[in-house]
Amino acid sequence: MINRFSEILSDESDTTKAIDPQLTLGPKQTGPEIAIAMDMGISDNFHKFDIRSGIIVDSRLSKKSTLPAYDVEIDFGSLGIKKSITAVTKNYTAEELIGLNIVAIVGGQEALILTAACPDFGNILVTTTKLTRPGSPVR
Repeated sequence: MINRFSEILSDESDTTKAIDPQLTLGPKQTGPEIAIAMDMGISDNFHKFDIRSGIIVDSRLSKKSTLPAYDVEIDFGSLGIKKSITAVTKNYTAEELIGLNIVAIVGGQEALILTAACPDFGNILVTTTKLTRPGSPVR
């Protein structure tokens, strides 16, 4: 398997080419990272999700939620501003959320912000370690 990864990663001539002729890449699936994921047994279903990075541009305590949560608006660049709700009040203030580069599943006018659900510490946002362009795909 290591040789296969090295072969895929060293092929700079065509990053959309799958090394294995039996691997087919769907319309949203391109690049050597998909071939690696397929080799690792990651399901095709994972790639059906539109996972993107975005920047939180507005955040306020939710009046609709039965649990403590924030209503947020996230900038996904060319995909537009999407609304979400996130139950991260234990670890973040509404003000702290603004400007954070987060990861979310995007669909329609809404987004589902990804969090790590930690029983001891509450929900922790999945974020990027570097600033990314809003709307960048996460693979």
